Amino acid sequence: MQWSGAAELNATPLTNITLAGKPIAAVANVKNFTFARVYICYWARGSCSCFPARHRTG
Repeated sequence: MQWSGAAELNATPLTNITLAGKPIAAVANVKNFTFARVYICYWARGSCSCFPARHRTG
């Protein structure tokens, strides 16, 4: 995507968002744009396992 903040966004590290001490998402903010990577979380017996969401085909 062509955007005046693209280089700055690519250089900005992602910051984790946590729930109960486990990362559930990662975000980066540049100018008026927020990029978010949301994880798929599975809760079992009071603990959470989170994985980056992936696009599935088929």
